[in-house]
Amino acid sequence: MDEMNWTYEGDPLCQGCESDDLSGCVSVLLPDEECTCYKGSYTRYTEPAWGTALGEDVVNEFMDNVGWKSSDAWRGHYEGKAPEGYTEMIGGWMCGFDNAGTEEVVDFQEVWADNRQCFEGLRMFVAVMPSSNVFSTIVEVYVHDDDVDEFKSILTEGE
Repeated sequence: MDEMNWTYEGDPLCQGCESDDLSGCVSVLLPDEECTCYKGSYTRYTEPAWGTALGEDVVNEFMDNVGWKSSDAWRGHYEGKAPEGYTEMIGGWMCGFDNAGTEEVVDFQEVWADNRQCFEGLRMFVAVMPSSNVFSTIVEVYVHDDDVDEFKSILTEGE
């Protein structure tokens, strides 16, 4: 990411602002590419989605609708909303400890990590978002309505 020139409204970001922005941003992972799209307070990087079946418009629609959900006065997490024509198939959290997290996220992560290529060709994306708990990350998986059955089949085979 060193080669990228991050700007906000045309002005370059200082290194500290860029670093802070990336530490709290929404990341979208695509199955067909070894790439990630980002959205922070100042930055947005969706170029990797341009040439995929998913398309940049879907990624941008998702990122525009991500919001903070408070669980009390100082805690909460970011959550997304399914873009038009997509269904949220998995939603929960995980952390850096072995198999810590909601069951559906842990199960999905195992299949994704071991056999990511089985998702290639599906119009889907994985959203990874911060929470107020520094040890927990929110994970949501969205799949195009026409690819839901195939997605379910892949997860069933991966069990």
